[in-house]
Amino acid sequence: MKDLGSLLILIITVVGGLDILTIVAKKHKNKEK
Repeated sequence: MKDLGSLLILIITVVGGLDILTIVAKKHKNKEK
């Protein structure tokens, strides 16, 4: 059960990180225009 919780936190962190990278990438593209 503890491992499952850790895995869930890891998934949320990775997905959250991807969201942040996407937002940063969009901001970079907007600055280039």
